[in-house]
Amino acid sequence: MEKRRLPTVKQNEEIGTKRALRHWHPVLLAKDLKNKPVGVKVLGEPIVLFRTPNGVGAVHDRCPHRGAKLSAGHVENGKVVCPYHLWCFDKEGKGQSPVNPKMRPFTQAFDVAEHAGLFWVRAKGSSASLPTIDTLGLPYIDHHAGVIDAPFYVVVDNFTEIEHSPTNHFVFAFDKTGIREVEPHVEIKKDSILIRYEGPQRNVPWWTFASMVGLKPGTKHIIEFEVRFNPMQWIYNFYWEDPKTGQRLPQRILQHAFITPRDDGSTAAFLQFYATLPIMKYRALRPAIKRIFMTLADHEFNLDKRICENVAEMGPQPGFDGLQLGKFDRVLRQTRKFISEIYDGPPEAERVEVALTGE
Repeated sequence: MEKRRLPTVKQNEEIGTKRALRHWHPVLLAKDLKNKPVGVKVLGEPIVLFRTPNGVGAVHDRCPHRGAKLSAGHVENGKVVCPYHLWCFDKEGKGQSPVNPKMRPFTQAFDVAEHAGLFWVRAKGSSASLPTIDTLGLPYIDHHAGVIDAPFYVVVDNFTEIEHSPTNHFVFAFDKTGIREVEPHVEIKKDSILIRYEGPQRNVPWWTFASMVGLKPGTKHIIEFEVRFNPMQWIYNFYWEDPKTGQRLPQRILQHAFITPRDDGSTAAFLQFYATLPIMKYRALRPAIKRIFMTLADHEFNLDKRICENVAEMGPQPGFDGLQLGKFDRVLRQTRKFISEIYDGPPEAERVEVALTGE
């Protein structure tokens, strides 16, 4: 049975005429681009990435000749070659036709950059900056990438509230008893939102990662994070305190999360993890600890993925006006406002000009 979808960015003024394409969007782990072209999607735009002797190219993943998918072809002499009629295109979008040498075919090209282990794309001519990745001095653990078959807004909401942690998280955050003690603390800044949650560390099985690194039930668990909108980014800071003394414990985890709307019904997520854990002082154990950490991170992601897809399957809803929201949902209205103003809206210089002229 075909899945019904919730309202999406596209229904909001045709994705703001795709103004959001001016932002850098992560589309692929850098390690996953080898000698073959790879197709990705951003805001419904099919894009093919390919390696050349002069860097990575990113062009529209549809041959302008007869519409074949360029990512199904190959790379030759620094150009992506169409699998249908062997038309080829360089990273600037300039093409050649083997049987029409006088033709000058072309296709749309995108800016592409490798940053923090990911490939990012944006529209040509944009002045948007790549996001800062502040690791807070914590050691790198690994990356995770996945696709959630749910619209952009569904994933945004899920990444911003924590009420779902008793049912859709396994190790981190709070159980169904602890969540009752948690009060969201929200600070609205000029172009971002700061959120803080604190409550008792949930009770988890002895064999889990939390138990292995000394996180005991009842320990105060604190989650501080910032939501940014150019592009969509969450910076989660997890740490713990002794509930009696208030002393901060040595365990600390940092997660950078980015999401890229692929199309109306799917969203790509890219997660980066950094951590300092007492058990990692034993050098011989580090590879095993990292594997365990990422296994649990993958499990947590899949729980989020499952519930987001569950929401998406229920079909269109009339926005927040048709929903009964609680204390953890209040911040979502501000999130929508910033998405409209910053992510979907005009560039900063254009917004300033409009404000000054009153148009």
